[in-house]
Amino acid sequence: MKRLLNLIFLLPLLWNLSPEIYAQSTRPVVVKGQVLDGLDQSPLSYASVGIFDLNDELKSGGITNETGYFEIEITSGTYMLQIDYISYESLRTDLDAITNIDLGVISLTQNQEALDEVVVRAESTEVQI
Repeated sequence: MKRLLNLIFLLPLLWNLSPEIYAQSTRPVVVKGQVLDGLDQSPLSYASVGIFDLNDELKSGGITNETGYFEIEITSGTYMLQIDYISYESLRTDLDAITNIDLGVISLTQNQEALDEVVVRAESTEVQI
């Protein structure tokens, strides 16, 4: 009988707590930072910022503004952050998003691979009427 009474009092308590536990595991988290050039610390405007899950599927993303800042809202979890900018080396890092994250300043280094030469060709056709 005592077990039955304990169960009667415990079951409603567990029932009421389960939404709170679920809400904590899926609450929104804000990831923000600023992307700068590694040499002169100038902002990298319109760099692409992607947040991928562990299966390498894009979950959220955006671009930096004119001053290199970005702010992306995701649900809490474990992710991979990737930042890309043309002629710079991509940055990939693990991201454990439990609470809001301020990554601060993120410096990208320029890609040292350069083309030997670029050939531009043009062709034209003459039309006679």
